[in-house]
Amino acid sequence: MIPGVGETFAGYKILAECGQGAYGSVFLVEDALGKRFALKYVSSVKAGEYEMKGLRNYMSMEPLSASLIQISHCGFDDGCLFYVMEAADNASDKAGEYVPDTLAERLSHRRHLTAAEALDIANALLCGLEALHNAGMLHRDIKPENIVFVNRFPKLADPGLIRHFDETISFAGTPGYLAPELVNGAKPSPCTDIYALGKVIYRIVTGLPPENYPEQPSDVPIAELYQICRPLMRLCNSNPSLRCQNCQEARVALPRGILEHGMLLRLRDRIWLQADFRRKIMRCAVVLLIAVLAVAGICFGLKARHDAELRRLRHEQELQTQLHARRKSQLADELSKAEAVSRTLDMQLEHLGEKPRQAMLNEARVLLDVDRLEEAAAILQRRQGELSALAEKHIPPLADDGKNTAFTGEAFREVGLAWGYLASPLGMYLSEKSCEGLASLAKAGANRFAANNAPRLGGSFSDTRYNHFNMSFVPPGCFFSPVLQSVQCLDYPYWMLSTEVSAELYTFITHSTDKRNLPAQGQEFLSWNDHLFFCRRLNESLRGIRSFPPGYAIRMPTEAEWEFAAVGGWANMTPPKKVIQAKQANVSLGTGEPNALGIFNIDDNLSEVVMPYPEKPAKYPGAAVYRGANLFYGAKHTDIAKRASFLLDQNHARGIGFRPVLAPTSPNYYKEAWYRGPEIKHVTLNGKVYTGFTTVLATVSWSMAVEMASFLGASLPTCDDLPHFDEIYRRLELVASYPCHLAVHYSDGAWRELASNAPVKWTKETGQAPMADGERKALCATAARRITAINEKGHAPVFLLRWDSQEAFERRTEVFMQRAVVHKFEMGGRRFAVCRFYPPGYALRPFARFLGLKQLVLDKSSEYLAELASKVLSGKFACALGPIRFYEQWEQADGTMLNVFPEPEKDVTIYDSMSLVVLASHHGKLVQTSFLESFLVELP
Repeated sequence: MIPGVGETFAGYKILAECGQGAYGSVFLVEDALGKRFALKYVSSVKAGEYEMKGLRNYMSMEPLSASLIQISHCGFDDGCLFYVMEAADNASDKAGEYVPDTLAERLSHRRHLTAAEALDIANALLCGLEALHNAGMLHRDIKPENIVFVNRFPKLADPGLIRHFDETISFAGTPGYLAPELVNGAKPSPCTDIYALGKVIYRIVTGLPPENYPEQPSDVPIAELYQICRPLMRLCNSNPSLRCQNCQEARVALPRGILEHGMLLRLRDRIWLQADFRRKIMRCAVVLLIAVLAVAGICFGLKARHDAELRRLRHEQELQTQLHARRKSQLADELSKAEAVSRTLDMQLEHLGEKPRQAMLNEARVLLDVDRLEEAAAILQRRQGELSALAEKHIPPLADDGKNTAFTGEAFREVGLAWGYLASPLGMYLSEKSCEGLASLAKAGANRFAANNAPRLGGSFSDTRYNHFNMSFVPPGCFFSPVLQSVQCLDYPYWMLSTEVSAELYTFITHSTDKRNLPAQGQEFLSWNDHLFFCRRLNESLRGIRSFPPGYAIRMPTEAEWEFAAVGGWANMTPPKKVIQAKQANVSLGTGEPNALGIFNIDDNLSEVVMPYPEKPAKYPGAAVYRGANLFYGAKHTDIAKRASFLLDQNHARGIGFRPVLAPTSPNYYKEAWYRGPEIKHVTLNGKVYTGFTTVLATVSWSMAVEMASFLGASLPTCDDLPHFDEIYRRLELVASYPCHLAVHYSDGAWRELASNAPVKWTKETGQAPMADGERKALCATAARRITAINEKGHAPVFLLRWDSQEAFERRTEVFMQRAVVHKFEMGGRRFAVCRFYPPGYALRPFARFLGLKQLVLDKSSEYLAELASKVLSGKFACALGPIRFYEQWEQADGTMLNVFPEPEKDVTIYDSMSLVVLASHHGKLVQTSFLESFLVELP
């Protein structure tokens, strides 16, 4: 039941009824402290549930804007909703009477308010409405009846219809204040609330019903109407897309204050707002226009001839402008094409001893930019003539007697230079006749030298026996080296494999075990000798069916050959850097787009091994380098300028492939390029002698290193040597980042010198003592004095020894033969000794030379080898007999070759590369291995 006046309801005394609607009533109430509030009672349960949705949304705002009615209590009585909120001010002057002070109440006494009052109310309501919108809610029923004054400050009331943007909202609002799109079924939005607020402002200022918008009353000052009603075109626009979309835009649209307009502004205001006045002005304007037209008609005849002349001149000027723009565009295209190859052209000109022509292009560009077209064209034409003359001047000599079929290296090179000239930038300036003549001679020479199935100059070649095998032709030319930062020239043609060597091709040529899962991908995990082995086998296979040019062979590329191919030959186009995607570092070969030479993947697959520039050797003496691509799969971007060292015994480097070339090759290339172990040097420093070498394969443990040092009358370096490590490493050409063993061990709670057992005195130069942990009771260190604790079985790739005097060093061989010999025997009148040796097998021959020991030259008979193997004692590992692997044969100490048949067994401890092994005996049988514990020498 609806409560009545004088009753007490929910703790509040009902003083008066403020208003009554279809779904309930609003009362003025008073609490126990005498404070007055407004209480709304919703008499319908269904209507209460609907209004409760709005209240929950409303009360979720925190904090509530001061421009929104504050609700202090909400509850249910017999299922009916009621809530208590701020009470509006009393608009009645009569004692004992209460009339809520609402905007509708004020407009009922005053037909309209002033523009300044309307602007104050609008700005206050915008603050409350903006708070609602920022909280994701819409008011949906803004009208004068829902705007109350509390303490004379306007507030938005009646929150029952408030809903979230994303709620399914039913049609609600008051006619006249409803945005037109809502009537057509559009969803309410902040701009529909803005529309209703604009209509409220219109009602306040004009006193007219909202349905009359945009009608303007006559009793309101025109300046106020202009300043307030003109912005309503943005707030009340019937097109939602042209309406203010939020409160901030509405706030900007409304004026900050009402200004007093002068006479001119008031005239403008009347023209803008009053249609009748506009019509009067238009009539006056028409009369004035007729007068002007009359005068113009009199003048027209006089000016017609003059205007026709002006049009003719203007048309001629437009034609001239079009011709000028077309000419400038043509010259700009010509200049851009010349600039694109200018750098390469100037490199060629300098190589030929001629002056570069870039300055002419620079001058032409300046003239073109200031529209001096004829001068720019003259420079380009003069440059064309000069280059054409130079092109004719430097045509390479090429005989054509029709009889010369001699397959000589010089004649072949001449034909190759002709192909290179035709591909060069200067060759493009040959006259048509000269170009056809030189091309005819080059093709004739190519045909002549292609007899007997030889590779054809100017074209690639392949072999149907092999998959993933095609060699692209590279004509001679010049290029800018990204490594040397200088111009390099190649004066001979060559062919390069268009892809890296695939795993399938490598296995087919070498008959080795494939180390890749996908045969179409590049072959990895190879040492330098493995590369040579492939090149030599491929060379022999191709020579069986083809005639190679004189002095040409399959080999590893030089750095210059690789770079020239990487930039596309004469094209000199450095591939742009690309992101290396995960799982795409070693893609299938032949993917992507080839460069100008038809070469694939040179910049986005594996890095590739090359022979370094003599002017810029590898970081480590005697090493090769690998170039470009991803460098161990570790880079994020491709870059053909990337460069790193590749130790010749290194074969566990992931991400490194290779692509051979058919190019000029020295007769002894295969023999001289074969890696036969590290060079062993010695250096004297502060009266002490040091020697050592680096291997990728670390086979010497700390305990073995101590034993090897004692065999030679030497010791491992001590902590006293650490301050000199960087110089020792540098002069012995050791890899600075690789560690060597130190003569230090952990005993009785301290690190002690191995020889004296005295505690190590750690200094600022030697660094701090590392922590011993479990079995890690030995030390190793690098050139940077990075000291690490290891166990006695821990290995290091650098073997470094020290003799305390020159005299002790000179006695190294004598001491070695006294201490390292473990077995002696005679056979066929020759005396032999078995000596201890722990470094990898490929370091044996340099080690024997270092000691001056005589390694065996074996009899080639299998009976002799079998007998010798049976007499050699060996333990866990094998004993080296002397020969080392050399392609398919065994090379002896005197350089002769030994063929062993059948092929010796592969020892179970063999190193991963078959090209870095030695011939050895193990348990009386011939084996090939990398891991040793002794070697055989011949005694005097």
